[in-house]
Amino acid sequence: MYSVKEIEQIVLDNRNDLIDNTFCYELFEKRVFDNSLFEELIFNINRLIEYYRLNIKSINKDILKSILWIIESIFKVVIYHFDPFDLSKINDFKIEEWNTSYMDQLDDIFNQTLKLI
Repeated sequence: MYSVKEIEQIVLDNRNDLIDNTFCYELFEKRVFDNSLFEELIFNINRLIEYYRLNIKSINKDILKSILWIIESIFKVVIYHFDPFDLSKINDFKIEEWNTSYMDQLDDIFNQTLKLI
């Protein structure tokens, strides 16, 4: 289990999509949707949001903005993946998991983050 500061750093590392071994690096630079990195990122963001919800004075708005940027960027990459005129395609992308789980998880985090801003 990571501390709040460590999770905030995980978010910042993903915000800087050039940091190797992050979900965003894998997705944006290598065009690989790494399920385990995604699940780990989502789990940690959810923990952070819950912490912020319970500790309003500790909210870091820059981190919340970074979370929103990550979500927006993931959606953009997925949209580009399905655009027949865009050459960018995601490897190891499972549309079934996107439709049944991942999209809902991102949507939930998006809504929870907006409530804190």
